[in-house]
Amino acid sequence: MTITAKRNILTAAIILTLILIMGCIIVYAKTPSQGASQSRPKYFTSYEIKAGDTLSGIAKQFITSEYSSADEYISEVRSINGFTGDTLYAGAYLVLPYYADKT
Repeated sequence: MTITAKRNILTAAIILTLILIMGCIIVYAKTPSQGASQSRPKYFTSYEIKAGDTLSGIAKQFITSEYSSADEYISEVRSINGFTGDTLYAGAYLVLPYYADKT
């Protein structure tokens, strides 16, 4: 076998291997994980702040099991609403995320 023939076989083997790897990546990426099949969609609601409301109190009302902690939920609420502090003003509105079963 000549060097050129060996080089062509090696090149073909490398290309075939890359195609196989890419195919596996595509199939894996499109296959839902075991937990994903049970995930619920995320929704958003508008909430009017009442006198005495706190972020932790609001979190207790709206947090769902998809969040690992109240701090994670509060961090998302802050991010969505574009603020970093804890000061809430009665009569203002917050956008709150929540998860619920599909209807």
